[in-house]
Amino acid sequence: MPDESAAHRPEPAGGPPAAVRELAGGRPHRLVWHNGLGGLTYAVGEPVVEYVKWSPEHWEVDLGLEADKLVWARRWLPTPEVLHVGAGIDARHGPSSWLHTRALPGSSAIDPGWQSEDTVVELGRALRRLHDVLPVRECPWSWSAENRLSELATHLPQNDVSGVLETPEVDVEVVCHGDACNPNFLLGPGADGRPVCTGYLDLGQLGVGDRWADLASAVLSLGWNFDRVVDPPRARDLLLEGYQVDLDADRLDYYTRLWQAGDPTTD
Repeated sequence: MPDESAAHRPEPAGGPPAAVRELAGGRPHRLVWHNGLGGLTYAVGEPVVEYVKWSPEHWEVDLGLEADKLVWARRWLPTPEVLHVGAGIDARHGPSSWLHTRALPGSSAIDPGWQSEDTVVELGRALRRLHDVLPVRECPWSWSAENRLSELATHLPQNDVSGVLETPEVDVEVVCHGDACNPNFLLGPGADGRPVCTGYLDLGQLGVGDRWADLASAVLSLGWNFDRVVDPPRARDLLLEGYQVDLDADRLDYYTRLWQAGDPTTD
């Protein structure tokens, strides 16, 4: 299911995990994001200057690896500066890990002020910039359909993957974001007042794969986040327009179904 802003979920019983309190160092901190795996993100400072991403142990989460990917991608793109990464046993939550980063300028692409068709187009442009800039030959990680199916077989053998076993030929190989859902893009106003991407977040799944793997999750996410301002078919077309690619219905359908095979609650 899509991640949720903190407005939809309460603070954990007992307050923030110990690692969050320690990294905040007495400064104001507030919960701003809560994902479906139990992960929490806190904004630190007033105004916000840092973030702490905390997660209970889960096979899909490796914040140490995410830190490595942020550092790698930061050579070409605006990604959060890593300040600290660690893991340990939380007295209330058990094994957990955390990632402490410096805040980037801008705000989430799904904030109310960005609810417009211009934002959807810019999300396509921003994804295209990521794909154009990150060098495939220098990327040591994979986000291929084959690797993802292997992960699903290992960790979620109960999930039905029968409809995605036949993988399509790769269209264009790129370094994929890996979770190109709309909230993982930051926006700010450009010179003309229209939204411009100012940063890329949550690169834990970054790796080499087909560009349609990212386009699928980006388009799917529009239905959760922009359905009040633009209907899904038009939103899809606007994002593809921003990316500057014609619709490949077969690949979009395949990678959407592959995404949903990992989380059947998404539709």
